[in-house]
Amino acid sequence: MTIGDDLLLLAINPRDGRVQAAEHMGTALRGAEALDLSLARRVAVADGRITVADPRPIGHPLVDRALATLHAEGSAPRLHAWFAERPTEPAVLHQYVGLLADRGVIRVERRGDGGRTRTRLVLVDMERSAYVHTRIENVASNGDRALGSIVHACGLDEYLYPGLRGRSARRRLARITDEDGLAPGVRDAIDAVAGAVSQMVNRDQSGGAY
Repeated sequence: MTIGDDLLLLAINPRDGRVQAAEHMGTALRGAEALDLSLARRVAVADGRITVADPRPIGHPLVDRALATLHAEGSAPRLHAWFAERPTEPAVLHQYVGLLADRGVIRVERRGDGGRTRTRLVLVDMERSAYVHTRIENVASNGDRALGSIVHACGLDEYLYPGLRGRSARRRLARITDEDGLAPGVRDAIDAVAGAVSQMVNRDQSGGAY
């Protein structure tokens, strides 16, 4: 399971089976791929650019495809440009949904409703789902920090921790890389990717669900 897999699990509303923050989830998943690759030392993120450091796959089909595409391009694009130039919603969201369904983590239900097809995502692996929530509430690793930063950058935290009662949790996620002991290179990579995702989200909100 990658940061992107866990991000999607967090985004699924268990009550209605919809993906929360769906309009930004494609960009967020691309950011998660960049962070998975960075933490695996397959790419370097510096000065707002992403560069392949090691083209070997990590064993996840969607993350490995992102790495192969970047390697084939042979360039060091700026993060926001790399996100913008790649297809996101709804294609990447559907791909992650399909992958989690194939692995038995979720189940996709489709029902007719007045001539329309209603899609509902059902959480099957409840143990994994519960664990993912602890990742952003009891941060214990760089991967947890990366996940939390993307949750905040794409606005998913507004759904997970809504209103005044959730304000302290949202603030904690906004400062998730401020902790002592975090290596500067790791902090810089997480902040750069989260910043690029946030820029894309803000751009989409000015104009432009599973």
